[in-house]
Amino acid sequence: MNKQIIYCIDEKDSLDKYNTKFNEYFQNFSIKLQDNLSNALLSMTKLVKDGHDIPIVVAGHNIYKDNEHYFLDGVNLGFKKTRFIVLTDDIINKTMNQLDHLHFVPKNWFDSELILTMKEIIKNYFQNIQIEHSAQIDSLTGLYNRRTLSLKLDLCHNPCIILINLDNFRIINKIYGYKFGDKVLQEFSKYILNYFSKEEVFRLISNEFIILKEDLSVEKAIYLAKVFKENLNKNIFHIEDKNINLTLCLAISTQGNNLIEDAQSTIYHGRKIVRTKFLYLILMLLIM
Repeated sequence: MNKQIIYCIDEKDSLDKYNTKFNEYFQNFSIKLQDNLSNALLSMTKLVKDGHDIPIVVAGHNIYKDNEHYFLDGVNLGFKKTRFIVLTDDIINKTMNQLDHLHFVPKNWFDSELILTMKEIIKNYFQNIQIEHSAQIDSLTGLYNRRTLSLKLDLCHNPCIILINLDNFRIINKIYGYKFGDKVLQEFSKYILNYFSKEEVFRLISNEFIILKEDLSVEKAIYLAKVFKENLNKNIFHIEDKNINLTLCLAISTQGNNLIEDAQSTIYHGRKIVRTKFLYLILMLLIM
């Protein structure tokens, strides 16, 4: 589990004296102290990039007052989820003054309202993360969904996708039932993560999955797809009391604005050709 962090930035306000209280009230959090705003923002950026949660940053008033524009630019640039609390000596109304995700509170709130405020902010922070996570994840397989794929494609430089389409999945559903079919998809989703990271695997629809790579050559994509397909052909899935062997069709798409549609079209037409040839052979045998 990633660390949950409360960050404290102070230069002249001696926030380090509050460290004991932070540890007392927020025992599950790692408390980070920094006396330089620039270094703090760099450190926080790295922590977030590494997957750590920073729901709250507490800053001394002088840090904010002496570096107001830099402070605001740094906050708005990279910490949209994090809430910043500035402890101030100024007289402020009991109602908390709030500017987007920046809060100004009196220092004398620390022992009472501030702690309650921080706890409420942290609660909302993780609730929002959970809601966001639910919107990104396919509920059946736990993989990223099509919505997340679309967002990542927009941000991806030189994307390459490998489309995976499980063969004859309708037959599995028809013979064994949809609940069994769901278990097959779940087991296949676990299997695919042996070869690709969770960040690059997406469930598109039903029996279709996408691998999203960046700056990957066609030759390398073909090699990865071939290795995956060959290993899958040898694998037996033990589900309930049945042994299931899965086969698949693969398509690779690297150019254009419709990568997914192009890959789907490739698989559709490829299967159509195979079926036509198969039907032609049957007719020839019947005629002969």
